[in-house]
Amino acid sequence: MGYDVHAMTGLGASSQSYDSDGNATALHTGVTLDWDDAGRVQATHVGSSATAGIEGDNQYGYLDGKKIWRKITRGGSVVINEVYVYAGPNRIAEYSASQPATSPLRQRVFADGIDSLSAIVQSNGNVLIPTRNRQWSIVALTSNSTGSVLERYAYDQFGERTIYAANGTTTRTTSSYASNYGYTSREHLPETATMYYRARHYDPLSGEFLSRDAIGFVDGLSVYRGYFQLDLVDPSGTDVVTVTSIKGQLGERSCNPRVAFEQGWNFKVPRRLEAGWLVQKVTVRGWKSECIKTIPWTVEIIYLNPEPSPNDIPPIHCPSKCLCTLSEEPQVEFVYFEAWRVDGNTVAPINPDGNTAKAGASDIANMPAAAVKPFGSCGKYIQTGEIRFYLDSQIADPISKENGWANRRPLTDFGVGTDFATSARNLWAKDGRHWSPNFWKDDPFASAEREFSVEWRCCNCDPAEKRKMSADANP
Repeated sequence: MGYDVHAMTGLGASSQSYDSDGNATALHTGVTLDWDDAGRVQATHVGSSATAGIEGDNQYGYLDGKKIWRKITRGGSVVINEVYVYAGPNRIAEYSASQPATSPLRQRVFADGIDSLSAIVQSNGNVLIPTRNRQWSIVALTSNSTGSVLERYAYDQFGERTIYAANGTTTRTTSSYASNYGYTSREHLPETATMYYRARHYDPLSGEFLSRDAIGFVDGLSVYRGYFQLDLVDPSGTDVVTVTSIKGQLGERSCNPRVAFEQGWNFKVPRRLEAGWLVQKVTVRGWKSECIKTIPWTVEIIYLNPEPSPNDIPPIHCPSKCLCTLSEEPQVEFVYFEAWRVDGNTVAPINPDGNTAKAGASDIANMPAAAVKPFGSCGKYIQTGEIRFYLDSQIADPISKENGWANRRPLTDFGVGTDFATSARNLWAKDGRHWSPNFWKDDPFASAEREFSVEWRCCNCDPAEKRKMSADANP
């Protein structure tokens, strides 16, 4: 592998070339690329001598930074002509350009957050469930109706994907289910053997992006290399926000009032960035209920006709049960915001609970077992955090009065009640109620997510049942 300054100039005996903006125009595989003025791949050509991809000509279109259509021509005929629909950053549906909106080729269902693919609905109505590993790469597809594994996927250290049949040994050149989301939950492009990471395209054969990092040397010593680490989040292909677990008291416990669950995180941005603000939106949801003991009952079946004899039909007994039913919607739900000043080297403790770690901040979520007692003998608590980094050049002073900042006020001052809201926080508020700061509607420079959840079933109506609490966090 050869390099010229920072760009890879060849792999083995094959060369790779670039235009004056640093965009790869001829890959080591023989694939050629055309770029538009915004630095996006506009067209690719795969000739008969290419060592990767599928022979043909490919075109792509974009709107608001998202790829919205793809056309693939092979042997002079258009074989794929698709248009895409998005909800935020996630692609939720794909259509053939000649089909009505009521007939999607496939639909995707996402959980909260970016790239959190939860289900794929095919045109025939079949639902496929993806399984991911710690790196967020999809490793299998399972049928929702049968529970059987349909297809498996494996990746090398740079993300090159191998597709297997359900048996895990028979390989396939393409997915039998048009499943192109794989390594780190991003999109593989079989036509060129590359990947689409929103702002940039990536070559898993070399471990290099095909264009320069738009924000420079924030990840390391290369503006092309792919830095895929378990504790880094890079949903747009241009930025990195680190969310690292620093301590935790998780797992399963008995319903001991002295036990506390806890999880902590460090939030960091690269030191080499200009000054800005780390802002976290924390959403708290709580479900609470009481365990109820049902009444046992017995049903005896009696036939008026002597055949069959009643003695041949044993009575049906249903013993008492200890039930806990949670509503679909939480009984408690509120939002608050926290902020930390980042000057590129240190963090000013805007949040009195935060550290002054280098170019980052820390946050801790906890839930004492004793705290759940007022909320019922069974229930669930989920706290999610969306962490954003805004540069000074993107927003004005976020803690100004114009942005609604209220310094360390109790949550109960803002009409959220007392459930799960007993401590004071820094937050934005207006007219006595919590709200989103003015700049939250704008795209951040970078973002990441974290989650903390606690469930408990501390029922006394069935002595034989195990009384337990459990907690989990991500990351």
